Amino acid sequence: MLSSVGGIGGQVGLGVLGEARSVASAFVVGGLATAGALPLLGRLRRLGGPADAIEGERAGVEGPCAGSGIPPVSSVETQRPTEPEVAAAPSRA
Repeated sequence: MLSSVGGIGGQVGLGVLGEARSVASAFVVGGLATAGALPLLGRLRRLGGPADAIEGERAGVEGPCAGSGIPPVSSVETQRPTEPEVAAAPSRA
């Protein structure tokens, strides 16, 4: 939750800076903040801890996977639907 507060605060701060000065200055400040985080990320990588990996789970089923909990209505059909066959009406003789 703390990182969410920092992200929200950063976005608001950059927005205020962009309106007070210019959008370009907000981009520069955001880039400098990102560049300032790179040494910290480098130190974390040198710790050599195992990566977070979720193995054996599939999206769409209950589990700690990124796709879990997404309702079917939000998915996109990737295959063209087949045309239903129209049956001929029975003749009345």
